[in-house]
Amino acid sequence: MRSLGGFQLGHQVGSGVLGDTWLGVSDNGERAAVKALHLEWGAPQRTGHWAQSVVDQLKQLGSPDNPHAARYATPLCAGYDEVEQRAWIASPWFSSEPSLHDGRAIDLITAVASRRLPPDAALYLLWQLSGLARRLHSRKLTLVGLKPSNLFLTTRGACVVDAHMALGLRGLLQNPASQPEAARPAPHLWAEVTWLPPELRRMDTVARESSSVYVMAAVVAYACTGSVLYPAVDVVDALMQRKAAREPAEQSLERWAAQYGNAGRKVRKAVLRSLRHRPSARPGAKRLSRLTAPLLWNKQRLQLCHDAWTSYMQDVLPRSQPPPPQAPRPARALGAGPRRPELDAGQSSASAEDAEDRASPPDPRTTLAKDPTSSAAALPSGTPTARDHGHAQETWQREWTEETGGPLLCPPLGLNGQLLVTSGVAAHLLDAYTGERNAAYPLPGLAESTPVFWGHRLWWALRNGTLAGHDLKDPGGGIQLHLDGDPGTHSPVVVDDDLLVGTTGGLFPFHQDELGIAAPSRPLLQLCEPLVSQLATDGTRVWIPGEHWGVAALVRLTNELRSPLEGWDSAGCTPTVAPNGVYIGDWSGNVRAIGPEGVPYQRCTASTFPITAPPVLHDDLVLVVDRAGAVIALSADLRDVVWSAYTDTDGRGPVTVARGSVYVCGADSVRCLDARSGRETTPLTTNSPKPVHVMATPDRLHVSFADGRLTTWRIT
Repeated sequence: MRSLGGFQLGHQVGSGVLGDTWLGVSDNGERAAVKALHLEWGAPQRTGHWAQSVVDQLKQLGSPDNPHAARYATPLCAGYDEVEQRAWIASPWFSSEPSLHDGRAIDLITAVASRRLPPDAALYLLWQLSGLARRLHSRKLTLVGLKPSNLFLTTRGACVVDAHMALGLRGLLQNPASQPEAARPAPHLWAEVTWLPPELRRMDTVARESSSVYVMAAVVAYACTGSVLYPAVDVVDALMQRKAAREPAEQSLERWAAQYGNAGRKVRKAVLRSLRHRPSARPGAKRLSRLTAPLLWNKQRLQLCHDAWTSYMQDVLPRSQPPPPQAPRPARALGAGPRRPELDAGQSSASAEDAEDRASPPDPRTTLAKDPTSSAAALPSGTPTARDHGHAQETWQREWTEETGGPLLCPPLGLNGQLLVTSGVAAHLLDAYTGERNAAYPLPGLAESTPVFWGHRLWWALRNGTLAGHDLKDPGGGIQLHLDGDPGTHSPVVVDDDLLVGTTGGLFPFHQDELGIAAPSRPLLQLCEPLVSQLATDGTRVWIPGEHWGVAALVRLTNELRSPLEGWDSAGCTPTVAPNGVYIGDWSGNVRAIGPEGVPYQRCTASTFPITAPPVLHDDLVLVVDRAGAVIALSADLRDVVWSAYTDTDGRGPVTVARGSVYVCGADSVRCLDARSGRETTPLTTNSPKPVHVMATPDRLHVSFADGRLTTWRIT
């Protein structure tokens, strides 16, 4: 694109959930950040009209009366470009160029990369944002959408851009003021989930003042520690990873606060209260101002914090005459700075003297490993691997390898001598003995779960909110159904001839009769939290893990929900159906046996690390793996730990049992353990990156790799 909305476009400066941002120059020579909205927001002409409506609403906010309050940089204009057929939004351009003097600004990411925020400046920032949140909510606006690249720091205070824009568009998409038939779901990733409050990760929730408080605290915590408290890559992962990252995140904030005495403790207290999972447990914006410091009542304290802010800005802004060879930092676009690797990884790029304070906790697999030399040396490609079982010696021989062309995010599905392999946005039917491709099935989105049979079709739950069905005899005759929410990496389940799908919007049933497939108009259950775990069924009941109730049993015939009186946190854990109930792990490292009525009758503390992979039943053993890489064999009654072994797996997937051996996907090989003793034997070595899935048949092992390769090993 050369121009958009009357602006001549320069180079692209970033990309976000709203759209791609470019440096634009108007006819009078003024620079602006011009954002071309993504097509996923709907018809561009209608989206441009709705974007202008949100901009008009934001313009009513005006300027703050208090000179110390944070400002909202109102977008300049929005509309629809008929030539490019794209909706666009133009916002003021912020730059850190020394020639601008008092008008200079620096985004929070760049500032933190130079120096982390001291406590008095952090208090000042938190107080500024609290005042802005109160002003926004007085006009039914929010700070949702705020992130470090959307927060610019100036010598006069903080300036926020693009907050509420995506939320406003989302609301207009779901509830248009005119033409109700135009209503459609907003994109699932309508905001960066790292900075999104937990309650807004559902499709039908409304942003309130508590949501703004959460966003403020997350951004201030990043400014203080230089690391993302709860890094995530998508909605479901955000809900699951938040639990695993909670302890190291709080420790990082505590280490920072310990350096600054009472002021640091005050910031830590305010931030942790504001990051509580339940919205009702967070303080309001007015209460948050009082928690930080009595700035409204104490002018001396206000001046002290302002002086700390000014001193910090003098340190992080580029000098007017930078010494060679250091050059001034390039201009930063408004609200859509290039995505930084350290932000995704939850690590800071600040100076070396602060590296020790921000160091992530050591990998638990390193501290748990008993014998670091237990892994066998890598063998040449195709080398047979011998294994003793009693008195007979068996050898695995590599048979064939196939490049699927996409990431293998779920294990293959065995179909009568064939393998159905899902690789990204396509599925392939391969011959299990030769690897020859027999058919291909295109998918309208990314699939990360194994398909299930229902109604003479195979069904995939896709991450873009689509249920895709294919008839294996007709590769080109696929159909699509709409889902309300993100199903995550989990497959649907079939119960009483109905297909049940759990998403971030609830549990939805699909029924098929002679008239076709009836799509649900509302969730089967109105749960208090999103479904982020794989469901399990025994044919009559559906087992639903949750963060507060442990695991509940839904009787499909009556839709009666039975759950334990005392719940626990099983969000992200997958139950395994047994003859007398289910086995399930939890985030505390326990393994529980649950009866048919949903009542737990036995518990075993197997580890101190979370157990999220489904337990595997083998003879009289229950095999589990924790997030530290330990493989643990429990007795069927969960009374004894039979054996445990330490591997380099990440603990996200279950173990595979075949021919008396336990196979675990390690860092660069498939680790092999004896199922009765836990003794490690020679691993299956490969010339591919990390193995991710192992599927076993009576005489073959099918191993999926992170680079999209599928390798089959045959027993000889």
